[in-house]
Amino acid sequence: MSSQPKPIRVALIGLSSTPADEYEGTNWAASAHLPYLLASPHYEIAALLNSSVESARRSIEKHGLPGSVKAYGSPEDLASDPTISLIVCSTRVDRHFSTVRPSIIAGKDVFVEWPLEKNLAIAKEMNDLAKKQGGRTLVGLQGRYSEPIVKVKELVWGKDGEAGRIGKVLGSTLFAALGVSPLLFYFRSTFFPLLEENQR
Repeated sequence: MSSQPKPIRVALIGLSSTPADEYEGTNWAASAHLPYLLASPHYEIAALLNSSVESARRSIEKHGLPGSVKAYGSPEDLASDPTISLIVCSTRVDRHFSTVRPSIIAGKDVFVEWPLEKNLAIAKEMNDLAKKQGGRTLVGLQGRYSEPIVKVKELVWGKDGEAGRIGKVLGSTLFAALGVSPLLFYFRSTFFPLLEENQR
């Protein structure tokens, strides 16, 4: 009889308590990362990091997370928590490195949304630091390179110098339901199994 491995303890950075219609940005943390992490038996949201402890507490309450979830307002305090294994960063691009740097130094596994940082020099610095410290890192492409997206690009703009089949697009409409977003399947099939395999 094999025992089930313990869930990976996750800290989510950037989970806003602001309603989506008032939020300045896309709030991937609430629309993609949170639903998957809550639904998977392989992960336990153990901490939130926002701009202040109070902001993190508001998010914990707003999203109905357990009272055991720790609230952090400092990347350094989060990085020093030995119970956290995985950091999921969902902040503005220009804040990615500053929020995950202490966790990378601490050797934690880190997932950062695409783009990795605001310029190549900072992204290289982040990569070099992760290699030096030995933590595992991954960049989330948010479906940008998923098969359906690549196919639509090919139909509109063409492939290998050939014109696209659709021609000039004059207008478009997109209907989507986040509950069945390809993004969730992307995480399920690409990123999270990498960590699950290493827990066995």
